Amino acid sequence: ALPISGMLFVNFLGSFLFIRQHLPNLGHWHTYCSFADTIMPQFFFAVGFAYRLTYLRRCDQEGVHAARVHTVRRNLGLLLIGFIIHHLDGNYITFEKLRDLGFAGFLTESFQRNFFQTLTHIALTSLLIRPVVGKSIPQRLGMMATAALLFHIFAENGYYQAVMKRPGIDRKSTRLNS
Repeated sequence: ALPISGMLFVNFLGSFLFIRQHLPNLGHWHTYCSFADTIMPQFFFAVGFAYRLTYLRRCDQEGVHAARVHTVRRNLGLLLIGFIIHHLDGNYITFEKLRDLGFAGFLTESFQRNFFQTLTHIALTSLLIRPVVGKSIPQRLGMMATAALLFHIFAENGYYQAVMKRPGIDRKSTRLNS
């Protein structure tokens, strides 16, 4: 209950100037870890825990194949809902502007911030871990170590710098004076 109520409190009340001036821990800052910064990881942990439990229950009740199909369909549905609710970035007023961007430009401009909200993170992460969600602890730990290693490799080879040069979901400044 804390992650969900915390998300509601931080995301809605934390955006009011009065609250942010008098209770700065409800805001996201780039200089320290605030209360607000602890809510999303707790929420993702709760979602992941529930995902594994429901996946294992579905495997027992309907079989592994049906459980796998269900999880893929569910997460594709979450991606669709995230797309409908949050839409793409970019301001494509005319078809000519869209055509001038080209396919690579469209991908670069459209998927920077809006689409990558909570539902999209849950869906993509669930699809990423789907192959190991029902596996043994060593297999899940191996996936976790592999993901951490890949993140480190990407971060060391320019990913972090590239994200910080363009407006991504984590690049929006929430400072009161900015």
